[in-house]
Amino acid sequence: MAFNIVYALNGSYSALKTKWVPFDRRRKFGKRDKKLLSIHPEWKALTEEEQKYVYYKEDISQHTAFKNVYCDGKAFVPGFVSDIVYQNIMLPKLHKMDYLMGRSLITKNIFNDKNYFEVFMPEVNFPEVVLRNIDGEFLTSDYKVCSDPMAVLNKYEKLVFKGSVLHGHTMNVGLIEKKDYKKALKNYREDYVIQIPMRQSDFLAQWNPSSVNIVRVTTLYWKGTIYVLGAILRVGPPGEFCDLAVSKSGEHPRIVGITEDGHLMDKVVDPDTATVYPDIWGNKPEGRIEQFEDMKKLAVKVHERFPHNKIIGWDFTVDDSGKIVCMEYNALVPGIIQTQYVLGPVFNNIKTSEGKTLLEELLAD
Repeated sequence: MAFNIVYALNGSYSALKTKWVPFDRRRKFGKRDKKLLSIHPEWKALTEEEQKYVYYKEDISQHTAFKNVYCDGKAFVPGFVSDIVYQNIMLPKLHKMDYLMGRSLITKNIFNDKNYFEVFMPEVNFPEVVLRNIDGEFLTSDYKVCSDPMAVLNKYEKLVFKGSVLHGHTMNVGLIEKKDYKKALKNYREDYVIQIPMRQSDFLAQWNPSSVNIVRVTTLYWKGTIYVLGAILRVGPPGEFCDLAVSKSGEHPRIVGITEDGHLMDKVVDPDTATVYPDIWGNKPEGRIEQFEDMKKLAVKVHERFPHNKIIGWDFTVDDSGKIVCMEYNALVPGIIQTQYVLGPVFNNIKTSEGKTLLEELLAD
């Protein structure tokens, strides 16, 4: 069959003007996702009819993964958005990328710098900061010059070091012991934040107490309305403190969908390999996320002041005192594939005031 960029909405073709993505970009995603098919030889292939939902031939691996993970190998549910379409067609429409990447008057992407989270959102609780490094300069938590960073750090036995600007995934996040502080200062060089390790609630810790487990809430700012696209629980592997880490034994994180009223769904997925599991390392995902409604309300309230960022992923947790803490937010490229694996075609599930789905409006010219 001929692959094209006509997208089938709700099972019927909706003629959209051709939206071309350069081959080198498509090939990059295609090569990355092709390994999913080799990992899962048991997967059911897309039928010829279902292949009509594929935008580009390089997308077929992700569509096949969606069919077998979310749809359980049964009939394909229309409305899935691949990374190629999301990052190359939708995000440029949703975001002013030059502004967000720091190529305007803001030269270092200040809005997405973890060192300024408290400035932009003073009503939100973030992890407690010990020191900040901004452009190579050390500042205290309240932005005063610090001439002796080691004197401050040595008050603590263990601290979290995080790259603060465009760090990407978890490669710049580390739980550092006191004996390694000097080495960490040298390795991190500039633009990072140093925080006190967080103690999370018993409910969120039950699936893995070593990891700070996250409730990712994704919001979309569209034509004056803020929609909650969905929420998932993300649990780090045993022995790791970060929810996105891969353990030394090769264990990946696990994700679970969350219903609109905060209850955990049954399906457990390794988002990196698109593998479905019966539980989270022996524990069934049961119960209702504490303060879930408050998390959603907070995300919507704060998103109102940031029209530049049309889609934001908020990473919430709850500490051992019951306080909602935002570990960070992703306003550049908040991932959407994980959410679709457990919640389905989220852009196609919500209708706007004009009676169209968000997907129809976002892909229209």
